[in-house]
Amino acid sequence: MAWRNGAKTRSRAGGWGRAARLSAAVTVVSVGMAGVGVARAGTVSSQTLPQLVVGTGQGHPQLVVRVTGSGFAPRTVVSVRFDKVRVASARTGPGGRFQTWLKVPAQAQPGRHIVAANPNTGKTVRVPFVVRTNWVMDNFDARRTGVNPWENTLSAANVSQATVQWTAAFQGLTDYTSAVTDDGMVFAAAENFDAPGHDTLIAYNANTGAQIWATGIGTESDAPVVTGGLVYACNGDQLNVLDEATGALQWLQNGVCSPGMIYSDGVLYFGTAVGMGAFDIATRQVLWNETVPGGVGGWALANGTLYLSSGQEIQAYDASNGQLIWSTPVANVAEGFPSVADGMVFAGDDGNDFYALDATTGAIVWHQTVVNPSKAPAVVNDGTVYIDGSDGVSALSATSGQIVWQDTTLGGGPEESAGALANGVLYMPTHGAISALDAATGDILWQGGSDSSSVVVTNGNLYAATSQGLTDFAVSN
Repeated sequence: MAWRNGAKTRSRAGGWGRAARLSAAVTVVSVGMAGVGVARAGTVSSQTLPQLVVGTGQGHPQLVVRVTGSGFAPRTVVSVRFDKVRVASARTGPGGRFQTWLKVPAQAQPGRHIVAANPNTGKTVRVPFVVRTNWVMDNFDARRTGVNPWENTLSAANVSQATVQWTAAFQGLTDYTSAVTDDGMVFAAAENFDAPGHDTLIAYNANTGAQIWATGIGTESDAPVVTGGLVYACNGDQLNVLDEATGALQWLQNGVCSPGMIYSDGVLYFGTAVGMGAFDIATRQVLWNETVPGGVGGWALANGTLYLSSGQEIQAYDASNGQLIWSTPVANVAEGFPSVADGMVFAGDDGNDFYALDATTGAIVWHQTVVNPSKAPAVVNDGTVYIDGSDGVSALSATSGQIVWQDTTLGGGPEESAGALANGVLYMPTHGAISALDAATGDILWQGGSDSSSVVVTNGNLYAATSQGLTDFAVSN
């Protein structure tokens, strides 16, 4: 949400809005590093029996994963199959070990699969592999494009059949906070207007909605960041670091947190009442903290550069040291969050203007009239920019700004709630409902729910928070 002079801005829908983003990092686990999130079938203590390790035991579609084996017959060919499809092969060395790589099939559905190593000599070894895409921070990643490139379950063909799978009511009234997901859990913050200073971060089972844990985090809760088995959440400007599995507080750090924080390569980027900062989560050190004269409305990160809306300017800063690279004036005060894609920065101002700027130089490439554009980052995918404004939902050409399609019957949703795009479907928090539209044509495919937070679409589920609670929409099996 916009962060200016220590205050957050109120949404058009009456809640406190949030722009609704990190690809799941997969650590390669070599033979001999037992456990560490790896499920092994047929692994026993004897070193003479074959063992198989497939990455960390989970990953998203199209992920390239290292496969290692030991205890096989020496100098034999091993075929590696994902479910029943051969995806790789390797030849063992004299010690009976091998290494190869497999690519998780693009259409592998979320859930448990089997990877098998079938040698020419000896028995087949099988281990489970969980296909899962994690949405671990607002807008999916630090660029804030809102695009999940690996969704393969919800689609234009079946989204019309989506129904409520579960709703988890928050304790008391809630902010329009967005959810994040990781390792089969959904995390959302509940702001209690009846008891200020008693906001709660809650973890739910992603499939059932059952509450796993709830931890009080003080005040001004917002969408957290999840990485490395830890949850990073804000209590004002205080960073609360919780154990992902239990919700137990691990450590605190003052002055390094804000609504809208993003994460990349071990660093959290946060806003302050007067500027921006960067915090190394491994060393727990502030890398830099710089004053931004115009204040900070929102920010995004791409290719080592932070892009900010500040006063009547869009600016770029070196993410390694916080030094200004360029600054471009715009017609009105810019308080929203930018998004970055294909060498362009996309951002609106508080008037009726929406801009595309060259990410390297800051030069304005085009600007288009959009009535009261959302303060949430625009969704950007495959050469098209999707924007919610008071005059409707619009799709613009990313290169020219020309209107591709526009639906004037929609629009006007909570002004800081961001949309998402997955598998050809645009999901937008519009006025009074969440709308699913064909991303290519703008045709309305489905509507459900009510005024909502930023939306999250992953593993065949659409998660959104409203003042009634967190809701999961999906197509029932």
